[in-house]
Amino acid sequence: MLESHPDINAVAVIGVFDEALGERVKAFIEPLENGRLTGEMVKEYLKDKVAKYKVPEFIEIVETLPRNPTGKILKYELRKKD
Repeated sequence: MLESHPDINAVAVIGVFDEALGERVKAFIEPLENGRLTGEMVKEYLKDKVAKYKVPEFIEIVETLPRNPTGKILKYELRKKD
């Protein structure tokens, strides 16, 4: 659903550790243009499109997502950042 946003180029979603729940959802977003997209804009976009529990709690806008030579997003690299 996030990929359908007109200002988003690519998305990677991972689970991050949480003491109370075990894991929470975090989305890394690569925008089409830097500085134009915010986490709040993304949450507002998803509000009427998906159930509340499916909206990522944490959103990080990144310049580029790490990729391998074939273009696959390297989620293990994103997990290292947290």
